Parts: sequence; structure tokens; C-alpha cells
Amino acid sequence: MNRREFLRTTIATTTILAVGVTGIFEIAAKAGSSQSASQQTPSEIPPITTEAAQPSAQSPSSTTAKASATTQAASSAQSSTTTEQSSTQQSSSSPSTSTTTRAPSSSTTSTTSATAVAPAGYVLVAQLSGLSGKSSAYFNHPSHGESIFIDLSGEWKAFSAVCTHRPCTVDFQTSELYCPCHGATFNASNGSVTRGPAPTRLGEYDVLIQGNDVFVSTSYIN
Repeated sequence: MNRREFLRTTIATTTILAVGVTGIFEIAAKAGSSQSASQQTPSEIPPITTEAAQPSAQSPSSTTAKASATTQAASSAQSSTTTEQSSTQQSSSSPSTSTTTRAPSSSTTSTTSATAVAPAGYVLVAQLSGLSGKSSAYFNHPSHGESIFIDLSGEWKAFSAVCTHRPCTVDFQTSELYCPCHGATFNASNGSVTRGPAPTRLGEYDVLIQGNDVFVSTSYIN
């Protein structure tokens, strides 16, 4: 063997040995790593939480407590509703203690007594206290409609307040009853015509006073 071939053989052998040794070291390193992984203790493996894998089961006592709380809440709500309904019914059935009373106008009479009994041929139309301090006051006659009281020197007279010419309401002015529609005037003592165009006198009622009750006749006296 010459020198050149000897060198080639030596180089090839050295290369093969180097490659083999490198492969042996890699295999050994991998084997060591695998063995280290396989020898890992169970304590290093994170435990599996049972609560995460399975839904927690509620104890019977907890379920019973929740059911009892729900029943109590429903019962309380029903009791509250019943109380509100009862309060509403009482409120609607109870008459209001605050009532509105319309004050009589200075030109009208006060409310008449509901307990007074009118004599035969008369009708209760006013209270004497409601006429105090007035010279005249209107009232409604059940048969003849709008009428008027007149105070003549302490004596109360009563007439129909509707003019006999046209259906206008007359006014009391000092000693006469005056119709503002066409200027007719009537005597305040007996209702007779003092100036036209009214053709006839005003209807007059008889006035009867008993205590605080003021009655007038059911029909005209003239």
C-alpha cells in the first residue's frame, strides 16, 4: 500500500468513528431525557379537580332552605297584594270626609231645612238667616221657577222674577222691580205694572215665616 491510499483509509476511518461517536452521544442524551421524564413523581402531575370535572351537587338541606325562602317571598307578596286591595276597597267604600260646599251668592237664598214640614198650600224655599242683611234675594219656586224676595221696611214680599212681557229676569231697585230687557217696571209692594211694555203684573206669593223657615204659597195670590 502506498502512502496516498494509507492517508485516504485513515481519513475515512476517522470520519466514520467521529460520526458514530456523535450518534452514540445523541442517543444517550435522548435516552436520559426520556428516563428523567418517566421517573417524574405523581406529585408533580397537577391533580384533576373533581369540582371542575363534575357539577357540584346541592345538598338536600340547601335545596329545602331555598324552596322555603321562595315560598315565604311568594306568601309575603300575596299578603302585600291582599292588604293593598283591602285598603283600596276601604278607601272607595268610605265616604270622603272633605266635601265642597258652595257658598250661596248674595243674591240667592241659603239652603232650606230638610226636616221642616210645610203647612198645607205652602212650600219651604229659604231660611230666614239666609235673608239677613239683604234687601232682595232670588229663589226657585217648584211650580213657577225663578222668583224673588223683597224686604220692604222689614216685611218680606215674594214675586215671580220673570217679566210678563218677555222671559227676562227683573231686578229690585229701591222701590221698583225693573226689567233690563225692555225697561218695564213693577210696583215692589204688589207687583203691578208701573211702566210698559209689560202687559200684566208680576205673580205674587203669600209669605209665611215659622221660626227660621220661610215658606211661600204654592200658587199666586193675585
